[in-house]
Amino acid sequence: MSSAQRKKSVFDRHLPKKVEQLFPESELYSRLQQAERRIDAVVSRKKIEIQEVLGKPIKTRGTLRIFISNYAADQPHMSPASGGTGVPNWTLRIEGRLLDPSPVSDRWRRAKCTPPLKFSQFIQHLIVEIERDPILYPEPNVAEFLKSDRGGNGGDWDGFEVKRNGDEDVKVKVTIRVDYGPEKHKVSRDLAKVLAIGNEGASKVGLEQVMTKHEVVLGIWHYIKHNNLLDSEDKRCVKCDEKLKAVFGVDTVLFAQVPDLITRHLFPPDPIVLHYTVKVDKPFTAAQHVYDIDVEWDDLALKQQLLGIVNTAESDRELSELDAQISATIATINNHRLKRDFMLAFAKDPVAFLNRYMESQARDLQTIVAGASVNRLEARSAEFYAQPWVKDAVTQFLTTKYRA
Repeated sequence: MSSAQRKKSVFDRHLPKKVEQLFPESELYSRLQQAERRIDAVVSRKKIEIQEVLGKPIKTRGTLRIFISNYAADQPHMSPASGGTGVPNWTLRIEGRLLDPSPVSDRWRRAKCTPPLKFSQFIQHLIVEIERDPILYPEPNVAEFLKSDRGGNGGDWDGFEVKRNGDEDVKVKVTIRVDYGPEKHKVSRDLAKVLAIGNEGASKVGLEQVMTKHEVVLGIWHYIKHNNLLDSEDKRCVKCDEKLKAVFGVDTVLFAQVPDLITRHLFPPDPIVLHYTVKVDKPFTAAQHVYDIDVEWDDLALKQQLLGIVNTAESDRELSELDAQISATIATINNHRLKRDFMLAFAKDPVAFLNRYMESQARDLQTIVAGASVNRLEARSAEFYAQPWVKDAVTQFLTTKYRA
């Protein structure tokens, strides 16, 4: 719908003033229109806010639970298995499962999409080190997974398996580096003292807390504002207190230099190290503990819902149809009002009404045929040109002239 059409639609939805005077109840309709304008303003503002949110990554936080277990087969104390190789072996399995918090699960169901989230999507680097004599067991004692391996081996997985020959219990060390999406860092001790100020966005920062560089800069800005460290004359400059001096090593610094200066205080996050003992005394053994990791991922379901709110073509079409129905109803009411005025005038004085009506019809006929003469004496008075038919006559005259 074009802008002109929308304006016409709004105009057509207003009740004529004569109808409002006849029916005091029509004030309720006017109140509804005022409420509609307020709602439209709120909806427009919220759509703008949603569009701003859609321009940024939408993340959801959750918990990734890691399970470690192992299978043993063809061991000397076990019965021979059908299809087995006859060689004692064991298989170490490392699985990851994203816990299903109800709000996120509800969004997935409402969006009718299955979350394509696998354990390998959250792993940057995984190493399994087996502690055994390489002379007795010539198989590699180190197994490694890199994020780049996902593309060439069938995509993502819910777990990793390492299979080796052996009939003895073996200790293994599992080292996991988590893929945090946007690169995150561990901060130095001096920088942690600056960030742990209790302000919003930096209240839980410690030596073990990982943050993106943007979050670190934002935390420093909160600290500067909280302690009034901006130079009163040059707002670009920051007057360093003792904590900031320990980080930057100078008394005054330009805030624009902060992202470069904090680089030496950012370190890779510590890997997650898990120890496990492979047992071969029974077919299946699971670790007594599970391991939880806080992770975040792109919330595609929420993004899809927000896009559905912004892209309201179907609802706009429905509203346009309702507006058209309201406009048609208003036009019908106005037509009934004209008929009512016509009948009331006739009932009040039928003779005078018919005389005026016949005179009006005669003048209209003269205007249409454009050949009848006009009383020149009447045309010399100003009241002559204030009559209702004059506007139609002028329009007819100009139309005929332009066509000629």
